Amino acid sequence: MTAIVDFIEYLFSTKKALVYTTFKMDDYYRVTDKLKAGSIKYRVVSRSNASQAGVGYGAVNHIYKIYVKKSEKAKAQYCIQKKAN
Repeated sequence: MTAIVDFIEYLFSTKKALVYTTFKMDDYYRVTDKLKAGSIKYRVVSRSNASQAGVGYGAVNHIYKIYVKKSEKAKAQYCIQKKAN
């Protein structure tokens, strides 16, 4: 199953640029709020390791990868790095 997800992510990445990766939901919301404020459309690929053997309910880890159009990568990176007033 992981190979299929990796292949789909690869195909997806040919049209989009990865601008941010995080394991923390707080960072995910902070970054997506900044992209929304900058009127930048984005897509998120989220994965969980909950299906791995030996992982308990409280130990579930998610990874969030945020993609934007390649033409908007520089603007997105600027918005993400810009400090709030």
